[in-house]
Amino acid sequence: MGRGARFGVLGSVQVDDGRPDPIGSARERFVLAVLLLGAGRPASVSRLIDALWDDPPRSAKAQLHNMISNLRRRVGEERIVTGPAGYELRLGEATLDVLDFRRLAAEGQRARAGGDAAVAVALLGEALALWRGPALADVPDELATATRHALHEERLVAAEARFEAQLTLGRHADVLRDLEPLLAEHPFRETLHQARMVALLGTGRRADALVAYREAHRRFVDGLGIEPGPALRDLEGQLRRGEDLTPTTTPTVVARQLPPVTAVLTGRDGLIDEITGSAAPVRVLVGPGGVGKTTVALAVAGRLAASFPDGQLYADLRGSQESPADPHAILGRFLAALGVRQSTLPQDRAERVAMYRGVLARTRTLVVLDDAAGEEQLRTLVPDDPGCVALVTSRRQLAGTARWTVPVLAEEDCLELLGRIVGQERTSAEPAAATELAAVCGRLPLAVSIVAARLAVRPDWTLDELRGRLAEERHRLDELAVGDLDVRASIALSYRTLSPRARRLFRLLGLVRAADWPVWVPRVLLGEPAGDLVAELVDVHLVAPLGADAAGQDRFRLHDLVADYAREQAREHEPDAAAASTRLLAGWLALAAAADERIPHGEGFAVPASTGAPPVAVTAPYDWFDAERAGLLGAIEEAVRLGRPDLAGQLALRMSGYLKLRCDYDDWLAALRLAIDPVRAAGLDHVLVKLLSALFVAHGLADRYDEQVAVAEEELAVARRLGDRGAEVVALAHTGRAVRDLDERRLPPFPPG
Repeated sequence: MGRGARFGVLGSVQVDDGRPDPIGSARERFVLAVLLLGAGRPASVSRLIDALWDDPPRSAKAQLHNMISNLRRRVGEERIVTGPAGYELRLGEATLDVLDFRRLAAEGQRARAGGDAAVAVALLGEALALWRGPALADVPDELATATRHALHEERLVAAEARFEAQLTLGRHADVLRDLEPLLAEHPFRETLHQARMVALLGTGRRADALVAYREAHRRFVDGLGIEPGPALRDLEGQLRRGEDLTPTTTPTVVARQLPPVTAVLTGRDGLIDEITGSAAPVRVLVGPGGVGKTTVALAVAGRLAASFPDGQLYADLRGSQESPADPHAILGRFLAALGVRQSTLPQDRAERVAMYRGVLARTRTLVVLDDAAGEEQLRTLVPDDPGCVALVTSRRQLAGTARWTVPVLAEEDCLELLGRIVGQERTSAEPAAATELAAVCGRLPLAVSIVAARLAVRPDWTLDELRGRLAEERHRLDELAVGDLDVRASIALSYRTLSPRARRLFRLLGLVRAADWPVWVPRVLLGEPAGDLVAELVDVHLVAPLGADAAGQDRFRLHDLVADYAREQAREHEPDAAAASTRLLAGWLALAAAADERIPHGEGFAVPASTGAPPVAVTAPYDWFDAERAGLLGAIEEAVRLGRPDLAGQLALRMSGYLKLRCDYDDWLAALRLAIDPVRAAGLDHVLVKLLSALFVAHGLADRYDEQVAVAEEELAVARRLGDRGAEVVALAHTGRAVRDLDERRLPPFPPG
């Protein structure tokens, strides 16, 4: 097969090399499509077999081998190679239409964001012109549905971007002409309705634009049982008020998510130079907690940032915690940072991965993935475009050809670190004690930093005095042992210097599962003012201040290793830990209720809370929810763990209106699912019926219609069990809508014949 061959999947699966012979069977076309879409990456035998057969026959491997042999004869023996990880298709100098589409679409998006609407229209039009019909058109639905869905979502996003650029140029008639077929195919796509209304207004048809809104409103209410989103409703209000809706461009916003390097960095220059100079697209840093992996990774990222002008992304994957971050949710946050609107984020996992890869295609983007749990969590987050680089840190021994084990510090580097924090004059005055301190700390950067911080705030202590205290400790953090000494001794030393009340607060803060927390949390945990105690903890570097959040609340955090120690102490010394946690949950609920009641989401999801007035007035409810979203999800998990399904259910309901308005269906569904099972088991039907009603709406907005029927049926049964006529009416409406929507989705897309 010639080097200049062209492959295609945006239509029928196509090989254009001047030869007339077709590609073989439908299954062979599907296998070729899978290899093409993953060109340059191996596809495992098990993955291909699972995709080809629901119930693989015994001869599945042999059949797959025959398909690969046939495809090799068609596309060239050298093009499909077999390796230990599976089959890999190498394009070489050949081209693939979907890669060209993604390149042109990404260039068009960048031109639009940069204010060049005319170039954007041209590039996006060129990208869309590569489509010859439905993706994988000659592959049966039972094989290609998920892949086809993902590709069609990419096409729709490109089309929406082109409409926006055309409207900016005043090409309203072009938008109306091209938009109608897409609107018929995607009747609940709000961005398409918005484009239609603006285009109608641009052609002088304000009345028709208002009629278009009424049609959209009726379609949403009849089809989904909900009103259109706030953006569409706001647009209708602007039309009625006669406001100018001329589209404007916005300057390019490039993601700059790298946190600053706040730790004192010593002894890492050679390692940082080596990692920075590597040509590997994925660079992995492994080692125990506290050894400084994140600090090194961020230092490397800082050096590389200028070489990645299209963006720098950062995510804490929480791999060392009980609940690692969901890659699907991380992808959503990355895409939002890269300019994708929340309302257009695909809910399907495969579609979201495809969009992520499409947005990063042909870009120079740096991705830092901190504290990874393992390869599975990383699989969809690591970019596959050759212009991108990923920096990964993990406590686990991840595989990778470009992998560095971050070592403990050399003795002289520990002494430099001590001197920079404590003062060179003190370490020079006691060189032997300084050397022994470094050894007692196991030369672990976190331990050395904690010891140095204690010395810095206690100028009356000698280094030898502290060395003696550390040498007596025998309690260690199990996972971070270095020889017979480790970080626990350092943390314990700081902890034991605290006043009794500060010790108790420290232990209780270990119960907080959020990564960081606002200033009111310590007071609620203790049941009394705690400002002076927080200051005491900050002074000894057991608590780190993070500054004010979007809602104006001061925030703090415990380093994860310090939090581990605090939890150990709480288990040993806090018999009423559950009561403190319950007070904290009640505080979360009171604030969430106050914020929820100030958000005009128009839903009756929540059950009235029994916690009384909120402890503080919430004056910026959206900002508050934005800042506390992760904390509230953690609070639901904690309520379930404590056996308080009542609090878990009410917290999930109080988040529902906000998450709906933010179009954050991932977190919304996660919150509801966390709460529903324990609420159901506890027989809290008055809460359960509300949760099921919210879950029904969330499934609909997330395009998960297949799951709505069972939810609506249970909602109806619970409402009848309660004897709640209002809830029964809502549940009956949901049941009818779910059955109708499911039947409509099962109809063929075109009339037979």
